[in-house]
Amino acid sequence: MPSIVTKRLQIVFALLFVGALALVLYRWYDDYIFKKNPLSQKIISSLEQKRAEVLRLSLKRYSIDITDIPMLISDEINSNLYGFAQYIPHGENRGKIRVVLNKKRLKESLDYVVEEVIAHEYAHAFMFRIGRFSRDDGHSKEWQDICFALGGKKCERYVDSYDIVMGKIGI
Repeated sequence: MPSIVTKRLQIVFALLFVGALALVLYRWYDDYIFKKNPLSQKIISSLEQKRAEVLRLSLKRYSIDITDIPMLISDEINSNLYGFAQYIPHGENRGKIRVVLNKKRLKESLDYVVEEVIAHEYAHAFMFRIGRFSRDDGHSKEWQDICFALGGKKCERYVDSYDIVMGKIGI
């Protein structure tokens, strides 16, 4: 016959299991809703404000208008990418430049995308606009200077996962 302590432990573990299951289901549902619905006005506003700042700084610091370079959101990008700048060399859109952000990353890392990624990708787009194509190192000193001038905070070569994690926990 199980003791009262054993019974209580069974109840505690059952409650923990049900709670964990509820949390997993909630997270799944929350992710599903985010994926299937358009971005909230708050997210769009944050992205557009940063884009406007980048475009303004391009004009102010370089007298180069990049307002025709669109910023698109896609949920078709590989999950490990935050975004990319694209120069289209062939076809009917030859010479077009665009910045594409990963919708999947906006849910978990909006602050990082706004503070780092938008200026980073527009710096690449800016390099395309001025004809500085590089297959060797897209993150040259010139690119880094432009990234900072367009409002980037760190303008590092690669994503720093530590910064993203610390940003999420508020450190």
